[in-house]
Amino acid sequence: MSLTPRQKLSAAIARVSDPAQCIAPYFGAILRGLVRREMSPEMCAAMEAMGMPPSMAVTKDGLLFWASKYVETTSNVDLAMALLHETMH
Repeated sequence: MSLTPRQKLSAAIARVSDPAQCIAPYFGAILRGLVRREMSPEMCAAMEAMGMPPSMAVTKDGLLFWASKYVETTSNVDLAMALLHETMH
């Protein structure tokens, strides 16, 4: 069964948050508290115009933006690590 990008993102957040997997459960509350928004095509284009591949970004207001193609093509482990990175912003 293949997950949609939205489902894959949720699974990665659950993976990071799960104390049994010992990745970083203390970041779970932060990750679960972020409001998730898929990046619009315009936002992706703006990032590309600045020389940045669209991936993920977090705002000071607690919004987590994610690019569908990035989530689709990133391994589960790398996606979990990227989410940890975003919690530190």
